[in-house]
Amino acid sequence: MNHYLNVTQYSLLTDSLLGRQCEVLLIHVENRTIILDLIHKMYNLRALNFACQDDNWTDNVSSHPNDELVEWLRNSLPETYSVSRHRSRLVRIWTNR
Repeated sequence: MNHYLNVTQYSLLTDSLLGRQCEVLLIHVENRTIILDLIHKMYNLRALNFACQDDNWTDNVSSHPNDELVEWLRNSLPETYSVSRHRSRLVRIWTNR
């Protein structure tokens, strides 16, 4: 059973010393908006791999053309961020600040 990080837990993480120093993170979150907040508040973050509870993607093809979450992230982040689906439900974001 996966545990998904909620808004309260996310706030604790981003306000912690670990959150401020973290460069690579693998996480499960309840809501996709948490991902945008993590990226903006965890300034040292270079790589983020995550699964999102509100992700409705079920195809096992890693480059599915109708990946709504990946497209939403690409539209929400600057072009300097690379967003792709990795394995099963994991989405990968590489940052270039």
